Amino acid sequence: GVQAIMEALATNSTIEEIQLLGNPVPGQGALEALIISFRSNTTLQHIRWRLESRQSFAINKCLTRNKEIERRRKAGIPW
Repeated sequence: GVQAIMEALATNSTIEEIQLLGNPVPGQGALEALIISFRSNTTLQHIRWRLESRQSFAINKCLTRNKEIERRRKAGIPW
């Protein structure tokens, strides 16, 4: 289920936050799908979950990038 959500984020441009606390720890496939979705998703800015994976560094980098894109959009600065 989590992997399907992560895959769907690749084409979603409205979701800004996902709450996944209390769900099973996502598997490697779900984390890889999330990282791939960030290639086209610039709106997701927050994920609430407990993650113990080295992939968390790449995911945090993508979330920080999306926050910067949003800041620039609001300021009228090209991104």
